[in-house]
Amino acid sequence: MTLLMVLGSGAAEGIPVLNCKCKSCQEARAMPIARRMPTSILVASKVNFLVDAGFDVMYKMGDLDVDFVLLTHWHPDHYAGLFRLRWSSKPVNLYAPKGGLADWIAAELKNLRLKYVAPYETFEHGGVKITPVPLNHKIETMGYLVDDGEAKIAFLFDGKGLSSRDCYLVQGFGAHLALVDATEHPGTQNSYHNNVDEAVELGYKVAAERIVLTHIAHHNMSLVELTTYVKRFERVSLAHDDMVIQL
Repeated sequence: MTLLMVLGSGAAEGIPVLNCKCKSCQEARAMPIARRMPTSILVASKVNFLVDAGFDVMYKMGDLDVDFVLLTHWHPDHYAGLFRLRWSSKPVNLYAPKGGLADWIAAELKNLRLKYVAPYETFEHGGVKITPVPLNHKIETMGYLVDDGEAKIAFLFDGKGLSSRDCYLVQGFGAHLALVDATEHPGTQNSYHNNVDEAVELGYKVAAERIVLTHIAHHNMSLVELTTYVKRFERVSLAHDDMVIQL
């Protein structure tokens, strides 16, 4: 059995945003389930690993050890949590793309063992096979196709769409679950993030058995509105913080 724990499901700013009076932020102040930390996923499988570490994720991890971390890209809402994780009492591998990495970050990784990844070059850790897939974002960003022998998971955040070649690649992977960037409100155009409809379309294009939308920005629909909106789509659900997915 493979368990995914959504430690965070929001975009960089999280929800609520300081001093913001938008509908999503007001809802989140009144209803704790609508609060979102930046997107980060903990996977409990043959080994335990994180996909991104948005700010401090330690308080949500309980007593679980982590064997390695997959970093999608070097934006603060995805790597800031590394500054606490680096104090691990044992070495932890950190797999990440090169793009956007500042020298001072590499110098401060302490017990994290940085290993660069390249598109399409599959590697293995603890019996889990991982294939990086490039995503369209402001800096070099990787999605990851993860196969632990029981579940196949496509991590497709954060970024905009996939090339035709990579859609075919992910189709061939046969994902049981795809976690897809759905940052923007339906109808919004953004060069570096999907809107909700684009995220659903991408999930269908890669033929994932189950599609979970994540990386939700505060200027998207509110939780209540978005949950209702997503119900019209088959095989699609909306991530929320502390959500647990069993595969």
